[in-house]
Amino acid sequence: MVLFFFLPTRLIAGPGKTDLFLEKEYGPYDEVDYLTGLFRFAFTYKKNGKEYLNVDGKNYGPYGYLHFGDKLKMKDCWGFLYMQENKKEFSIIVNDKEFGPFLPPEGLAPDLSFQIAQKHWGVLFVKNQESYILIDGKNEYGPYKKVEYYSIDQEGWRFLHIKDNTFFVHVNGKEFGPFPAPGVKEYLFLPTFEVIGKNWSVSYLNEDYSWNLVINGKLFGPFREESYQPGSLTLSNNGYGFIFKKNNEWYYQINGKEKKASENEDPEYKILKENYSKNYTREMNQEPSYRTSIEPYLIKRKENTYIALKGITYGPFATVEEEAFLTPTYWAFSYTKELNSDHHYVMINGKEYGPFSEEDFRFMRLQVAPTHWGFEMEKDNQLFLVFDGQEYGPYDTVNYTGELMLKITDTNFGFAYNKKNGSYVQINGREYGPGIKDFVISEPYWLIHLQEKGKQFVRVSRGTLDSTKHPIP
Repeated sequence: MVLFFFLPTRLIAGPGKTDLFLEKEYGPYDEVDYLTGLFRFAFTYKKNGKEYLNVDGKNYGPYGYLHFGDKLKMKDCWGFLYMQENKKEFSIIVNDKEFGPFLPPEGLAPDLSFQIAQKHWGVLFVKNQESYILIDGKNEYGPYKKVEYYSIDQEGWRFLHIKDNTFFVHVNGKEFGPFPAPGVKEYLFLPTFEVIGKNWSVSYLNEDYSWNLVINGKLFGPFREESYQPGSLTLSNNGYGFIFKKNNEWYYQINGKEKKASENEDPEYKILKENYSKNYTREMNQEPSYRTSIEPYLIKRKENTYIALKGITYGPFATVEEEAFLTPTYWAFSYTKELNSDHHYVMINGKEYGPFSEEDFRFMRLQVAPTHWGFEMEKDNQLFLVFDGQEYGPYDTVNYTGELMLKITDTNFGFAYNKKNGSYVQINGREYGPGIKDFVISEPYWLIHLQEKGKQFVRVSRGTLDSTKHPIP
């Protein structure tokens, strides 16, 4: 097949160099459904009614049913689940190694039985009518009559299993319990199990309606019903806290230290704020983003709001959106100048853009990365692109949403648009088309899904943004 591209004459200048060392095309296929390029490239396709998966150039299948969700987007570990037609059992492939088949617990979907996150993965299955959990392909736990709260994330894995009228908690291979505490014959309702980062808690109601609370394996309580506020329990990556009553007085318990609450104020507390300055969500198994809370930079003066960034105060503003972009190079936030105003503005490194109507503002798709930023805007009923402070367009949108689908990462950028002879996409200054159906930009790969003469193809490239010479038509 032939894939056309050209280099228009209008350029954006800046430091950088080209690093494009892979470009390969796969196909033809009957249908292509899914694309990702985060840490590795992968896509699903159909041939003769069967489903297949391509991961880093290797084909898997055919399968009757295929599920992966975000399981292909992990940095250190990747996997997927498959089933064949008319089969209850499922099998999994993790880092190119197959496990199974497994039978899922009754009432639990197979894709919920298999979990994967960063360095760990696990599968919950049934054997001889009892439940088992396999962790990382080598540690098997069980048999258990009933398993609850089975979960895996970047901090590890955990689950709760029930035996007779007691329950046990497993966290990263360590068992805690049995609970309830000695002398209590049974508990009321299912315990509440919560995990955030490295901190975990279990709270449960005893038969005398008192509360027991277990945090990181340490028992607190029992608390009488009127002496504890279950809703006050808070976990974060920085620790834990809750409120309780002792000798008719309210106390805080924060990270193991008690503090008497003020008699003149309601018992309120706040766990130390998360460190948003490095909230780089790649570690949260998502596409890179520098969105963060703007709250620490707000200054209130009378009825107006100001923003203090890098030693400079901006304002006054009537309202400021809750989120902002903060990168080592660029910062951006949005605001209004009057209360209840339909006019919105965006400030990027001290320069104001706008006003934008309420409807146009919702579809701006503002994106900021360490080296580049951009957004879409409508003007005179036409769509334009603002990229690194320069305006380009107008463009005809390529899809029914009326968007250019602008995407910017640390080292890549792209957007899609229509011409008279079909749909196109531009990635890192190169134009591809016509016949573009979809595209994704991740790190380090970007993929294009295109169609020609009824057949579908996937083009995979691994490269970086040539910021010395990346044209925009």
